[in-house]
Amino acid sequence: MKPKKPLPEIIYFSECIKETLGAELEKIGFKFLSNDMNGSWITMTYLKENIFIKIQGSIDYRDDPSYYNIVLGSGESENISNWYSIALWKLIRTIEPGSAAKEYVFPFGKDVNKSLENAVKDLLKYGDAFLNGDFTIFNEIEKKQNGK
Repeated sequence: MKPKKPLPEIIYFSECIKETLGAELEKIGFKFLSNDMNGSWITMTYLKENIFIKIQGSIDYRDDPSYYNIVLGSGESENISNWYSIALWKLIRTIEPGSAAKEYVFPFGKDVNKSLENAVKDLLKYGDAFLNGDFTIFNEIEKKQNGK
């Protein structure tokens, strides 16, 4: 499939990710790895040793409602597409079983930074153990997710 020029909303979302979530991740040792934008979707990745944080979003009409996810991943190979990963909302639901956590609604305009700031708070609160190298809960969720 031929790459498509990213929509302005995707470009703006990308810029806001770098200013909010990216800045917080860099404070704790993550490095920007990649920003893949194609038409109506985005995948931005930050890496720290053997863990990554991916932000994936789509405003494609086929994905209605538009959404974005924070994905936590871990692995040992050089190709991170082979690494294990879970969505942040699954981690939140495991830690707080009554939670209604799910994919984030894709924000537009002035709502983008506020939404990303809330996502950062969720990541730092619920992903704290993972971000600090404790993969216990992450591994439990990943095994269930993959039927192991």
